[in-house]
Amino acid sequence: MTELDDVDLELLTSTPTRLRATAAALALLVSGKRPSLSEVARLSGVTRQALNKDHKPVAAFVGQLRSNWRPAPDSPHARLLEQLAEARAGLTRERDKRKKAEEERDRALHHLQLAEASLQAERDRAARREIVAFDRTRG
Repeated sequence: MTELDDVDLELLTSTPTRLRATAAALALLVSGKRPSLSEVARLSGVTRQALNKDHKPVAAFVGQLRSNWRPAPDSPHARLLEQLAEARAGLTRERDKRKKAEEERDRALHHLQLAEASLQAERDRAARREIVAFDRTRG
């Protein structure tokens, strides 16, 4: 589930609101859900802003729970996280393929532009080489 470091239970349970909010956060955790400050506030009967303003230890506790939270391995949420990770990996592979294809396209376009420029330069040189011979016997 999660590991908690340096939890001050006296501070988290020092007022009725903090006690309710802490209990709500732990209830969400025990039920297998990832605790959120909004949900904790709703369950404890206060606003999220009130928890952030007047009950900062509870907000910090919920933040710590969220950052350390891991779903149970056999839970549907864990399966969804695995599918999400697979989808992200697939997306990364597709993005890498696309970038490589774009680089190859750009390289080919560059070579085509160089070839066209060389061809045009050759045509220009050939046109300059043509010397119109004047017939000097006529006059």
